Amino acid sequence: MAVYDFTCQAGHEFTRRAGYTDEVALCVCGEPAHRAPFYRTDFVISGRSLPPEPDVKAVQQEWFGELKKKGWTGERAVEGLRKSVIEDKEGRRFIDTGKMPKEA
Repeated sequence: MAVYDFTCQAGHEFTRRAGYTDEVALCVCGEPAHRAPFYRTDFVISGRSLPPEPDVKAVQQEWFGELKKKGWTGERAVEGLRKSVIEDKEGRRFIDTGKMPKEA
């Protein structure tokens, strides 16, 4: 289930987890609320942007090469990220970088 924004006829706006096909949810005022055509995400991608599809492998190899120079493997870095994922009460996931090892 994803998080979607809903707005009712009375103008109330709220966010709720809903299925992909759920177009309408009940507002606290009792009116049906329609899902917004766009919804926000709970994460921010910062830094280098993703490359065009054909270049993904080349960029991955470049990143893995940089990691290898520091004594890491790409697989080990990904495993470190996976072990550092935490989830809050609303079900949003975050990476706790404090749990990640600083050295290879």
